[in-house]
Amino acid sequence: MSREALVEIRERNALGIRHYEALEALHVPWDELVGGSRVEGELGRLARSGGRVAVVGPSGTGKSSVLAAVLGQLAPGVPDHLVPVRIPMSVVERDVIDSGDFARHIVRQVIDWAAPDMPSRREREALEARIADLSRRSRRPRRPGFALNVPLSLVSPRLGTLTAGLARDIQAASGEWETRVLAGEPWRALADLVEVVRGRGLEPFFVLDDTDVWLRSVYAGEAEAIVRGFVANVRTMITELDCGLALQVHTEYLEYPAMAETARRLTLLELPRLPDPPAGLARILGRRLEVAGVPGGVADAFAPEALEALGDVYGAAGDLRLVLAVADEAVGEALQDEGAALVGPPALRAAQAKRTHLLG
Repeated sequence: MSREALVEIRERNALGIRHYEALEALHVPWDELVGGSRVEGELGRLARSGGRVAVVGPSGTGKSSVLAAVLGQLAPGVPDHLVPVRIPMSVVERDVIDSGDFARHIVRQVIDWAAPDMPSRREREALEARIADLSRRSRRPRRPGFALNVPLSLVSPRLGTLTAGLARDIQAASGEWETRVLAGEPWRALADLVEVVRGRGLEPFFVLDDTDVWLRSVYAGEAEAIVRGFVANVRTMITELDCGLALQVHTEYLEYPAMAETARRLTLLELPRLPDPPAGLARILGRRLEVAGVPGGVADAFAPEALEALGDVYGAAGDLRLVLAVADEAVGEALQDEGAALVGPPALRAAQAKRTHLLG
């Protein structure tokens, strides 16, 4: 059934890019891959205690997946009183490095998150269906509480009364927050926001997500200036807000003095390298196939030599996103060969050559 598995992988887009909501279902915990509890376990402990955390690693190493797995919709260990508030940075423009714009972005994200009429019924049903499907495939029930990227109106019915009250509180205060931001008091507005959440017996935990993507994509030509402005806001946020915070930090940005100085105020959780890349990648690929519902396992799709070759790809860059892209491309290349039942080294070489040609 090996060739049929390759067809299923492509048709189900098992190795392709996934919505944020799917990351926690697809994630294989680093604590399982490398042993101990120094990544997911430590992040969960720090979130519960209101710590200030930086998840550190190069691009594609799984920083967003770790945050989603610990604080997302299927995460099992988040206490009901903890409210992870995801603040996506990839949707903002360059001038968010200005203190007022930075604070305004956070305030507006929280207001949108709490909007009682968002999402629509159709959006609600689609999101619920997607989460239910992921829960079934991943064999992990959706966590009955707050979660990153889930509007308050979609939080578990068990917490419905509490979340409805919090949404009303946020809506009632939103106008005053906007006024304070425009009047040059952005941090006072954010401090008040924290107290509004605590007024319901809840504890906010801000997660600045996609910071790596935002800092590296559009503004790479002036990265140091952008990093300096962004970090100044993070430093002020740490000083002015008495609550927990997590953000992603690309390893190379620790070389900038502004980031290095701020990092001293954060607990740094560096994502480790896989100690046995072929074995670790087999688990990661297998998880993707399992969640996608592809019959069989990794051995039905990838030859051992192909996993070794993928291990070399990972060893050169440490980029799991790249490994998944090459593996997906290699499945397509294997299907072009009618005699191939598995992804082997020739398909891997063809996939790498194709990516080098298109991206180089």
